[in-house]
Amino acid sequence: MFKRIFFSIICVFLIIHTQAQTLGTYPAGNVTVSGNTTITPSAVPSNTVGIRVSASEGFSGILTARPTNGKVLITNAKPEGVYTITVTNQFGCTASGSTTLTVGGGVITNSNNISICQGQTTTLNAGYPGSTYSWSTGATTQTISTGSAGAYQVTVTNPNGCSGIIATTVNVNPLPAADFSPNYACLNDLVVFTNLSSVNGANI
Repeated sequence: MFKRIFFSIICVFLIIHTQAQTLGTYPAGNVTVSGNTTITPSAVPSNTVGIRVSASEGFSGILTARPTNGKVLITNAKPEGVYTITVTNQFGCTASGSTTLTVGGGVITNSNNISICQGQTTTLNAGYPGSTYSWSTGATTQTISTGSAGAYQVTVTNPNGCSGIIATTVNVNPLPAADFSPNYACLNDLVVFTNLSSVNGANI
């Protein structure tokens, strides 16, 4: 009696663990230093109770795998570099997948102020050569030229897929109106000039 029961339990155990276990494929991931991201596989794991995730040597961020949907959560990714992320099932041999994670190379969001004189132009340079650009003016080049006062923004997306917004305020200063009024004097007398120059109606 005991032998039959024991034999039946072993058969059930073998049937469960010989079922096909699959993981979806994982796309390459990009994240800024100390940033967070989620890598979603092409399919939900099947016949897999648990999954494990690991990174190649040097990576010091936090990796979390969700067995219900196969997603890999990456938190506080660092340092900058390229790493291999490997995902395996709970047995570590039946199903596995890997992807490349690029950390760093992000676009720093910042703001600038530029002042020019009336009639002058200035060139705004977004930097990050090789990236794609979307200016508030509609331009898609790395640099634009302007002689008008106002706020300018550009969204920069680098080859790693990281984006940032760079804002620049251009101030246009008016030209001064030169006005020097001399006093009347005779030949060989000292001539005194009075400075009446102004900018926007205000004396200089």
